[in-house]
Amino acid sequence: MGGGMMAHMGSMGLWALLWTAAVVAVLAVLAIGSVWLIRREPHAGSGPGESRTDPVQILKGRYAAGEIDEGEFERRLAVLSR
Repeated sequence: MGGGMMAHMGSMGLWALLWTAAVVAVLAVLAIGSVWLIRREPHAGSGPGESRTDPVQILKGRYAAGEIDEGEFERRLAVLSR
């Protein structure tokens, strides 16, 4: 009889481990989803007239961040102004 009781306790431990893993997985998905939603929100500094998808604003931001030099900025601005 003792072996049957130990086998039952072992399967209970396995279920507890599986439930714990499932809860951790759900919490991880919620955390990753929250971070994704926060990062895709427009920045607080954007005014009502500024769109995060406005190509000129994006170009200005890249120039300000040092991603492109002045010549590249002017060339791309001219293309966008056509």
